[in-house]
Amino acid sequence: MASELQQQIKKDMIVAMKEKNELGKQVLRMVSAEIRNAEIDKPGHELTDEDVMKVLMRLEKQRKDSIKQYQEGGREDLAEAEQAELAVIGQYLPEKLSDEEVAAIVHKVIAESDSKDFGTVMKAVMTEVKGQADGNQVRQLVQAKLA
Repeated sequence: MASELQQQIKKDMIVAMKEKNELGKQVLRMVSAEIRNAEIDKPGHELTDEDVMKVLMRLEKQRKDSIKQYQEGGREDLAEAEQAELAVIGQYLPEKLSDEEVAAIVHKVIAESDSKDFGTVMKAVMTEVKGQADGNQVRQLVQAKLA
């Protein structure tokens, strides 16, 4: 039995096909292929919504990196295409936390753990935010708090 998120992506892909939404169809096919690859990497295990979320977050990060590189290279046309794909992928990701909310979580984790070790604090904070914050954003806030 596929995870709820995986089923929703398949349903949305069918809708995109019926509506002749080429961008949605193309991106959701790519997402489904990445999910299938993740299933192959875990033989005998059903993917959970959390596993599918990790795949989506990886794809989101790839798109953001590509957008940055295309913009630095002066290829706005390619950056816009990646931005459109990112918008489709973003529909399945949880709402992002604000800087203030992430800073509060960082402060709470540091207070609870009494640890000044960057790696320990980062791991605890990333577990706490579960994809609702960008890793670079968390890294900057943790570094600022521990400095």
